[in-house]
Amino acid sequence: MDGDDEAGIVSLGMLRYMPEATWSTTRLRDVSRSRTPLAYPDEHVEDVLQRMSENQLSAIPVVDRESGKFLRSLTRDDIVELVVDRGRR
Repeated sequence: MDGDDEAGIVSLGMLRYMPEATWSTTRLRDVSRSRTPLAYPDEHVEDVLQRMSENQLSAIPVVDRESGKFLRSLTRDDIVELVVDRGRR
């Protein structure tokens, strides 16, 4: 995310209500969620899960706190996988 670039989230739910005929002429920035909630590598998982729940997100961008650089997306499936793996130990 350099300069004026911004990251946003587009969910399937958002696209579901767009007429398919407009998909070829609509830019993602026109349908992306403004003020996208973010997560940071130094945050506790519980806090990130709470933010995801409050914002009805199934994924959240993880960015470097200082540079704002996108690192990865964290999904609910990632967290479930972590919990299952820990349960096997």
